Amino acid sequence: MVVDVPDPEKSGSQLESYAGASCTGGRPGGMRMVHYFQRDSWTGWRAFTNYRYTSYTTAQAQGTNIYAQCSSSGGTYKYRARVGIQLTGAGSYVSSPVAASGGVRFTCGTGVS
Repeated sequence: MVVDVPDPEKSGSQLESYAGASCTGGRPGGMRMVHYFQRDSWTGWRAFTNYRYTSYTTAQAQGTNIYAQCSSSGGTYKYRARVGIQLTGAGSYVSSPVAASGGVRFTCGTGVS
């Protein structure tokens, strides 16, 4: 399960957050996190960055800092970090429900969407 997704912060010209996850049912065959940033729009949340993945590990917990470049000329929106975990083992593959931080307003542009 995803255990930590703090609200993003803006530092200079980038968004920053953290993703933390743990597997509570014992050691997985392999676990990695998928993370990305989203921005709000009048039709709902949309991708601000492409999906990024950590490396698979057999550890029960992992964490990573996540970043995205901002464009100060691209507009002001609410941004949030979204994180999920992917597990493999014994020929199976499971993707966990995705967790998200709260949305915070910055001037960072429209990103990939």
